[in-house]
Amino acid sequence: MTTQTINLYSLDELSEQAKTRAIEYIKTVLDGDFVYDIQEDIENYIKPEFIKSKGFEADNVYFSLAYSQGDGAMFEGRIDDITKFTSNKRAIKVINEYGLYSKIKHMGRYYHEKSYELVIDFPELKATQYRLKEEFNKIEENVRDIYEETCKQIYKQIQSHYEFMTSDESAIEYIKSNEHTFTDKGELYIQF
Repeated sequence: MTTQTINLYSLDELSEQAKTRAIEYIKTVLDGDFVYDIQEDIENYIKPEFIKSKGFEADNVYFSLAYSQGDGAMFEGRIDDITKFTSNKRAIKVINEYGLYSKIKHMGRYYHEKSYELVIDFPELKATQYRLKEEFNKIEENVRDIYEETCKQIYKQIQSHYEFMTSDESAIEYIKSNEHTFTDKGELYIQF
């Protein structure tokens, strides 16, 4: 049997070069944790109340955060509060009386504010309500604009949280709170 002695150091005891290496390694660990955590518990990052405050109800939230083409966030769901999209009392009354069917589904291979299909089925218009057709078209346009802006805001929230979670400060806090030790080269020591 061979016995080896390894000198272990706290982050503060490392040389600047070894400290940089240790922090960069832990940032890759946090990067993997971020992706796992946010996919497992997205409601901690994107509050359903935020989406609801915009007039929607979300079933699923999708995102891509690779800093490349097609990145962004989007959600599937439906319209929850028509008054967020129009102030026309007559249109609201007709919609409340006859109902409104809406569906927002993911479309394509990307996850951003334009990767959706919107289906809005307004109530059957009677001849006397035909003049509301233009208002219903405005409502659909407003839904699209607000949906896309909401998706951009969701993406910014996820991106901001990611940048915080993978910052040097977060890595240092993670190292210290877990009392990690390193070799003199800044390699994480894991005892088996």
